[in-house]
Amino acid sequence: MLSLAPRAPVQVCEGELINWQGKIVGMNGDL
Repeated sequence: MLSLAPRAPVQVCEGELINWQGKIVGMNGDL
């Protein structure tokens, strides 16, 4: 489970979630 910032809005567009997941996967791939 990914832990977002507590102050992040509860309602987030799916596009933003996908974008975040892409960034996380990209960072993990660089490691």
